[in-house]
Amino acid sequence: FLGEASAGASNDERRMRREMEEHNDLVFLPVTEGYRMNSRKGLLFLEWIAERTEAEFLLKTDDDVYLRPAPLLRQLEHRIPAQYAWAIFDYISPV
Repeated sequence: FLGEASAGASNDERRMRREMEEHNDLVFLPVTEGYRMNSRKGLLFLEWIAERTEAEFLLKTDDDVYLRPAPLLRQLEHRIPAQYAWAIFDYISPV
C-alpha cells in the first residue's frame, strides 16, 4: 500500500507504477506519501481491506520489522475469536 506519487516522481516510483500495471500487486491509496500522512494512510488502508476482502486475519507491519509468524500463530490459536489490535512489542515479547 503506497501513497500517491509526488509531482516529480522518482525512478523508484515510476518502477513501482510499472510493476502495478504489469502485475496488479500494489495498491496506491489517494494520499500523499510521507510520514506526516501515516494516520490517514492507515485509515485508507483499513477501509480498502474492509471493502474488498473477507480476510479472517489482517497483519500490518512495516518494512523494518522482523516478523516471526510462528509465535504469532501460536498466540492466536489459544485465544477466542475476537478483534485484536496488538502493537508496540518490545524486544522480549513472545510475538
